[in-house]
Amino acid sequence: MSLAFTFSEVFRRTTLALLSAVGIFIASMVTSGVLSAVYAFTQEQLYLDASKWLPNWCVSNFPNFVISELVGILSTPFVSVGQAETVLAGALIAAYTTIFIAVAVIKLAKSDVTKKTD
Repeated sequence: MSLAFTFSEVFRRTTLALLSAVGIFIASMVTSGVLSAVYAFTQEQLYLDASKWLPNWCVSNFPNFVISELVGILSTPFVSVGQAETVLAGALIAAYTTIFIAVAVIKLAKSDVTKKTD
């Protein structure tokens, strides 16, 4: 969502922004599938690590990671989970969101039609 918001501010065209965001997400899914297949054939850790840095890995897997941790800790669901993948997925979501919203805010502040006049 933050990627689509950024594109809408940068391009100022709703359809182009939405198509660009969906295109990046689909390309990320395809690339992730290819990297996972290459990892299955070669067992090179580099391919698995590269697929984890794509936007669709963290968005698709973060809810599953959190639920799997909470199911194991039913008595205290608010304890922070320590699984490395869960932390990495949450950090990547936060990083992508922060970067994209910062770009959108900077673009909005510099090129808004209703700029402040001193």
